Amino acid sequence: MFTLKRLLSTKVHFIVLQFIVYLFSNCQLLPSLSYYPNSKLKNYSLMKKIVSLSLLLGLLQWGAFAQMYQWAKNIGGTGAVQSNALYVDAVPNLYTIGVFSGTADFDPSAGVANMTSSGGNDIFITKFDANGNFIWAKSIGGTSTEEAYTITADATGNIYLSGIFTGTVDFDPSAATYNLTALGTDIFVLKLNNSGNFVWAQAMTGLGGGNSFAIAVDNAGNVYNTGYLWGIMDFDPGALVLNLSATLAYDNLFVQKLDASGNLVWAESMSGLGNSYGNAITIDNSGNVLVSGYFTGIVDFDPSLASANLSASSEDALALKLNSAGTLVWVKKLGGTSDERSSSIEVDAAGNVYAAGYFGGTADFDPSAATANLTSAGNTDIFTVKLSAAGNYVWAKRAGASGADAATSVYLDASNNVYTTGFYQATVDFDPSASVANLTSAGSNDAFVQELDNNGNFLWVRGVGGIGSDKANAIAIDGTPNLYITGTFQGTADFDPDASIANLTAVSSSDIFLLKLSNNILPVELTYFGAMVRDKSIALEWEIVSENNADRFEIERSTNGHNFEAIGKVKAVGNSSQPNRYAFWDNEIRQAIGYYYRLKQWDADGKFDYSPTCYVTLRKLAVQVYPNPSGGMITLHLPNPQYYKYTLINHLGQTMREGEFESNNEIKKHTMDLTLLPKGQYILHLTLHNTIINQPILLH
Repeated sequence: MFTLKRLLSTKVHFIVLQFIVYLFSNCQLLPSLSYYPNSKLKNYSLMKKIVSLSLLLGLLQWGAFAQMYQWAKNIGGTGAVQSNALYVDAVPNLYTIGVFSGTADFDPSAGVANMTSSGGNDIFITKFDANGNFIWAKSIGGTSTEEAYTITADATGNIYLSGIFTGTVDFDPSAATYNLTALGTDIFVLKLNNSGNFVWAQAMTGLGGGNSFAIAVDNAGNVYNTGYLWGIMDFDPGALVLNLSATLAYDNLFVQKLDASGNLVWAESMSGLGNSYGNAITIDNSGNVLVSGYFTGIVDFDPSLASANLSASSEDALALKLNSAGTLVWVKKLGGTSDERSSSIEVDAAGNVYAAGYFGGTADFDPSAATANLTSAGNTDIFTVKLSAAGNYVWAKRAGASGADAATSVYLDASNNVYTTGFYQATVDFDPSASVANLTSAGSNDAFVQELDNNGNFLWVRGVGGIGSDKANAIAIDGTPNLYITGTFQGTADFDPDASIANLTAVSSSDIFLLKLSNNILPVELTYFGAMVRDKSIALEWEIVSENNADRFEIERSTNGHNFEAIGKVKAVGNSSQPNRYAFWDNEIRQAIGYYYRLKQWDADGKFDYSPTCYVTLRKLAVQVYPNPSGGMITLHLPNPQYYKYTLINHLGQTMREGEFESNNEIKKHTMDLTLLPKGQYILHLTLHNTIINQPILLH
């Protein structure tokens, strides 16, 4: 492996990179060729070869690393409002759900989007763009009480939420009507499209009751939800009956699977002489169902005729894995001398499981015969735990002080870094190592967000709040990664976690907040990252606008976009207010369809962060462009429903066009008019989620 030295930015840097690529591809090693103050290329035939190579070069653009705080919004009204969950799609748009009473304005700008509840608590669903601009709000309600706790979406953008309702409720938020009537406190699952229009709703009714706390969708569009039931409930929302019965007067955890049309596939409950609750649910890449929550007493977690009994003298946290048919794979308990609850669960591409919540006293987070005890510092402490795909202990971390501290939500980024959010009191050290990272709340409760790496090592923590009670209820991340957090706050609270101030003042006794933070907090500013294929090698290049205390860049490569390996490193300048260019040459190309690359930038203090991923294909692209060469009108054939962002760059690296479009099962083509552009060679960069595809185009 040979690493090119740092290239300082000049007006001809684009050509200089191509020149170096040409020299190295012809085995002329010039290690001193690293600085080109005002280089001139005099050989015209060589120049033509160099420029022709630019057809294969793609630049991945992203915003410079900036301050953490991006924006904060609040929603309030005449009654109570509470945001329980959020979801971020690939665009990214932000969806939130929760409950409200009275009249609330769901447009946080100068505009007004009032909704008024029909009875007690009504359900709201909102959609905002990545800048926090209001798009739409919908309400679901009747004359009694309705609550929604969870939201998710499928690959085509349909939205799913679940919760409880009483009485008769119209689940169509439009002028049309779709009423469901509860026998008691019944469970619902609702599907809307990404414009908030009604698709279907299903109810699980019976002589008992229950609640649905979490919902998830698999790659085939099947819908899973979990919570608890008491008494007898019919979990087949169709004409048939599938009664599940809770044991005696206990609450029993359930898991239900519906197909994409809302028809029952299966439902199972966990019975015993104790209570059990499903608080969170997710699906792994193999279609297995992961549930976390808590239980007391003796509960059999095998829904078949076999048994898998666990016992707890107080509340113990649980992690449960079922296969796609609802058969038990394993169940684990995490508990100790006091109460433990898991409020959130995530799974990575390898099937490792991450859960977060709170615990008191001393709790053992190793579900095997071995021990991994954590002891709370006071009332309740925050825990984050990682288990393997087989349910074996990997690591567990805590944070807390003398007050009541809890994690409410956990989320993974593309690099499997672990983010938790929740609330804390007084002064809490969030670094689980011997080092200290204290936050001190301004009021009774403040909200926090913490990042650990995949090994449980502390990266950073931030807190927001004011003199009232401020709690974060949910977190989600886009591909940049930006962090989106929602919760509630009282009075006036500062939502800029750093030195600046971004105060919001609640309209009602407790308002909803929406907060966007950038995780680009390392002391570098990057402007682009690109890759090109040359014979059996790939050249990478990136530019840093400025550096402060930077140490090095590690280059990582993957064949699937999930499992990355380090393939080399480049030393950073360290401190510089001038643009610096870097490059790396990957000569170890094996048999593969393509490669994903990312940069891991380290600062001198041992902190690191990742760039977005750049994908280089080694075969014909699934996205086809024709005609190519073209006189100006080109058509893109898009085989899969996706949301695309595009950038068209000329041979000088200048952006000529940029925009976005979406394909679906009906519309699989997109036409672009490039007739006004000069003739020549271009690169069309198509970004899907956080992956870029480079497509050469020739206009003649």
